[in-house]
Amino acid sequence: MSKLARSVGTRDQGPEAPVEYDIPQAVVAEGIVNAIAHKDYTSNASVQIMLFADRLEIWNPGGLPPSLSLESLRKPHASHPANPLIAEPLFLAKYIEKAGTVTLDMIQLCRKHDLMEPEFRLEDGSFVLILRRKSKAGEVTTEVILVNTIIGEMTRKELQDALSLKIMSTSENITLCLHWNPESSK
Repeated sequence: MSKLARSVGTRDQGPEAPVEYDIPQAVVAEGIVNAIAHKDYTSNASVQIMLFADRLEIWNPGGLPPSLSLESLRKPHASHPANPLIAEPLFLAKYIEKAGTVTLDMIQLCRKHDLMEPEFRLEDGSFVLILRRKSKAGEVTTEVILVNTIIGEMTRKELQDALSLKIMSTSENITLCLHWNPESSK
């Protein structure tokens, strides 16, 4: 969680300051625990957690049981752990529930925090969970309009300095884009 952006509130409600992550900690935890409980342990592949500028991806070796589809994960459904010997201790330790509500809980939490709903995919023999971060573009646009209203017309450099923004050159943007999306160079 240390790699996710977070904001710290004030202590007006109690002795601890509330911390809010850009992807709720409960959603990330549910995704990781679910990946462990449902991993295909006959595969040599590992559960992979990848953090990108705009999203968090959890790749879990294995697929869905035949009785489930990607669409059914968005509705109430039964739980079908691929590894009952791992799922049972996780259930007893209260990390998971037996009801098959994890995906619905994650959808609800993302909605509650004004995030896009989680994406569920099957790719290259893996189940993939994608959790999108909130876009910061709207916040910066609002700040630009506010500064422009208060100060008046400014050059790009003056605006960049006023808002403490790093505006990348076109070549920097292309390099960054190719780094995170190598397929886009094809």
